[in-house]
Amino acid sequence: MYGKSGQAVQVTSNKQVVLAEGVGGATTFLLGGCRTASSIITEAERARCVSLMDANRTEWYVHLSGAEVFVDPEYDMVDLPTFEMESSFILHVDTFYPNYYAFRPALFTDWFVRAYPTGHLWAMPLMDTAEFSDSASFRVYDYNTSRKHL
Repeated sequence: MYGKSGQAVQVTSNKQVVLAEGVGGATTFLLGGCRTASSIITEAERARCVSLMDANRTEWYVHLSGAEVFVDPEYDMVDLPTFEMESSFILHVDTFYPNYYAFRPALFTDWFVRAYPTGHLWAMPLMDTAEFSDSASFRVYDYNTSRKHL
């Protein structure tokens, strides 16, 4: 996965998800089904509800901690139902630009994951600006629905 800027999405040593400066390869994530059965997800959104698991670490999921995006192991969570909601995202295609994807946290109806100017990924309220659209748009390579692999 890469940001619209061309920067690779990586996981840092402290488990933050960032756009990496000068890094050639992106962290590989496996695209999985929705992790929450919560009623916060409408029936219409359920088919687009996804989770992202670090392909190199079983049961390590992309999730929100506050509004910041991290990767943490499911088995390390004290409150599993909350973690399942925090690791569920609604996948949007062509929302900001053709052939780009956007991820809306299931917990927040008008928020999207975007790259903050520091490169850290955060969930933030939707803003009608080119900067927001650019920073909330991601290229996904090797997406194949039969393999569910990003």
